[in-house]
Parts: sequence; structure tokens; C-alpha cells
Amino acid sequence: MKKAIILAAAALIAVACDKTENTQKEYKLEAKPVSLVFEATGNEPATVEITAVNVEWDTTVDETATAWLTAVKDGDSTLKVTAADNTEEAERTATLRIADKNGNAQPVSISVRQAGVTAPPSAGSITVDKSELSFGWEGGTSQTFTVTVTGEDFTWKASADITSAGWLHAETDGNTVTVTADENTSDEPRSGKINVRPSDETVESVSVAVTQEGCDRQPSLTVDKTELHFKAIDKEPQVISVQTVRIPEWNIQIGQPAETPMLNVTTDKEKGTITVEAIRNISTAPRTGTITVQTGGIVADIVINVTQDGSDSDATSTLTDDVELTAENLAVSKIAVSSDQLEEMTQTSWHLEIHDETCYRNPNTGWLTGTGTFLTLELVNARPTDYSFLPDGTYTVDGEPTTDPETGLQQYRIPAVAAGKYTRPGFYGASSFVRYEEGTETEGTGIYGGTVTVSREGDVYTLVFDLKDDAENTISGTYTGTITEYVVQ
Repeated sequence: MKKAIILAAAALIAVACDKTENTQKEYKLEAKPVSLVFEATGNEPATVEITAVNVEWDTTVDETATAWLTAVKDGDSTLKVTAADNTEEAERTATLRIADKNGNAQPVSISVRQAGVTAPPSAGSITVDKSELSFGWEGGTSQTFTVTVTGEDFTWKASADITSAGWLHAETDGNTVTVTADENTSDEPRSGKINVRPSDETVESVSVAVTQEGCDRQPSLTVDKTELHFKAIDKEPQVISVQTVRIPEWNIQIGQPAETPMLNVTTDKEKGTITVEAIRNISTAPRTGTITVQTGGIVADIVINVTQDGSDSDATSTLTDDVELTAENLAVSKIAVSSDQLEEMTQTSWHLEIHDETCYRNPNTGWLTGTGTFLTLELVNARPTDYSFLPDGTYTVDGEPTTDPETGLQQYRIPAVAAGKYTRPGFYGASSFVRYEEGTETEGTGIYGGTVTVSREGDVYTLVFDLKDDAENTISGTYTGTITEYVVQ
């Protein structure tokens, strides 16, 4: 019994000694420094010294900073901290947490701050003299604001923002911006802005706010003329003014005889105009047509009636309008009368054929064929000693030559263009103009007035045509190039 008591006492003493040793064991975790500051760019890794006694430690970075901040354990007493370059102007911060894996020591926090990048110096500034503009629903009337800049190394551009570019417009003239707004066809007001943006990104852009009232009126369509009248030959166009309210789009439909078109009509919807030209009426019967202004059913259509007199002239030309010869498509050939054919001649004629390459004389039949224009000219001048070239000069159309009493030959006021004259369909005399469509004449005329100017440098000729038919139409154009020559023996 006594032995048992002694053993128990010894055990109690041993437990007490072990408990004393545990309570005296030290756990320590410290970091130095506890704050880090980085420049915006170009940083070397920072070193944090860790003091750890009886502690196994690790580190973590804020989730919000993992993209730019890293912390790597370097042995048991060093932490390497690296900050990526900060490309933003704003400063950024984060916290590193160093903790005992077993939880025996208090964790340590290290604050991290990194400066923002320094903005480049501004090249200047932009200011405007108005911050807002206001338009009525009808738009139309322009308003302006003035742009003032400091600095000389940048330009600027004014334009409507993307949400209002469809109805808001800006034009720049020097430092003045002119703003216009389209008609607002909606009941609701609308808003947008004109942005003034510099070419240099370091200069801050500015904006002018724009508002426009909604329309409180009913849709309407009006024109200032519903009746037009033209003479048979009438080259003066007539203009119709179109006024709309809350009509987003209008169009026209032309009614006229299909076999003999009488009208050329163009529209300018920005100005609100319809321009009408009458094609020459070669018939003695008057004719009628219509122009219908349509809005897609928003309001009722408006019909404009057009009348044209029948022809009361004896003009033989079937041209319906002026003709402009396209120089790039012309080919020119010349037929000259040789000196030994008519020895008694004091004047000589040169026969020119000026035509589109797609309209030509059939080499087998001599008849014209193809599609395009064909101008025939009989140029008359003094009999030369050299027939190899066409003499320079201004040749004037002469329709009334005299007769030489000795030779009986016609004499022109040279240099001259021998006038043409209608004799029967397809035949117009010496000088004429015809238009062909797949070998069939669609219109033609004799040449009754005007001039042809000829100049030459070496083998290259310049021919300037300014000719007239007998119905107030002109045939004009210029040709520069060589002339293919045929000599009749």
C-alpha cells in the first residue's frame, strides 16, 4: 500500500513538470517593414524580413490585387514582393497577410501602395462659347457656336454623337460650327450633342448639348403649283416648291405617254423642290402628263397636271434635247477631194465623220450601223496645194452659198461648214447629226448653224464643235487626236 502511494506522487510531479515546460514555449511572428510603397513603373522586388519563432508561416494577397501584386516566400525569413507597372493615373492599394499555418501566432498584415502613372502634359485646351442649343420641331434654321483653342499642335473636329447623327448635323468653317436639325416628325422631344474632339488625346474634348421640341401639328403636304404649261420647244425649267409637316419621306410618280416621253423631272428633297423640264414636242398635237407627289399614305397624294403645246414650227430636227459629244469615245475620219479631180475648183471640201466607236459605216454597204452618235461635216476652204492635212481655222455654217457664173460651182464664205438640210427621213444633206440604236435611226438633224474650230500640232488635231439644229438644240464637244484619211481618186 505504501509503495502504491509513492508511485502516484511521482506521477503527479512528472505531469506538473511537463505542464510548466509547455506554458513557457514562445510563438512569435513579425514582419519588417509592415508597409511598402512602389512607384508607378520600373520597380525592383521589395524585401520583407520575417521573424518567426516556433512558427511555420505562409502569405496571401488580396484577391482584388492578384493581377498586379505577387509575394513569394524566399526561405524561412524573407518575403519578396513584386508590383507590375501601373498604366493608369489612379493610385492602387492592397494588403499582404502573413499567417501561422498552425494558428499559434497572431497574423501580420503588410499594406502596399502603388502610385499612378503621371499623365503626359496637355498640348492645349478647347473651349466653346455655348453649352447648349435648342431647336423648334421644324428644324431648318441653323445655329452656331465658336470654338477657342490654346496650343498649336493639334486639330479638332465637330460632329453629332452617334445617337443623334441621323437628325443633327454640324459643319465647320474656321472656328465657327454651324448646327442644323432635321424636322422632328414625332410628338416627343429629342436630345443629342455636338462633340468637339481634338486630334491629341491629351487634350480634353468638349460637348454642346442640343434639344429639339416635339411636333404638335398634324401631318400635311403642300405644293405651290398644281398646273404647269410648256411650249412645244421650251428649254426653261419650272420649279415646284414642296412643303411638309411630319412627313418623313415623299416621292414622285410621273405619268406621261410611253411612246413619246415629254418630261425630265428631278427632285431635291433637302431643299424641297421638284424641277421639271419639257422635252421638245415635235408633233403638232398638244400633250399632257402628270406628276404625283406621294407620302406613302400618310396624307392624300397631290397631282400636278402638265400640258405642252403642239409644234407649230417647220423645224425638221427630231432632236429632243442638246447633244454633248463624249470625246473619249470618238473616232474621226476624213475624205478629201484630190487636186486632179476638178482642176477648175477654187474651193475644196473635206468630209469629216465624227462618231462613237460603236456606231460606224458598214464597209460593204456604206450604210451606218451599230449604236451611238454619228456627226457628218462638210468643211470648205480655199483649194490647197497640199491635201494631206486639214487647214486650221474657224469654220462657220453657211447655208446659202453663191454660184460661180463661170464654172457653175457653189462658192461658200470660207472657211465654212456646208449646212445640212432635211430632204427625207434619214437624209439631211451635207452636214448632219444622227443617233442610232442597233442600226436604226432614233433621231437626227441637219446642221443649220454654229462653228467648228480646227487646230493642229503635227498629226494631232483639236476639233471644237459648237453647232445648232433648226429647233434650238446644240451639238457640242471637243475631239483631240489623229484623223484617219481617205482620198477619193
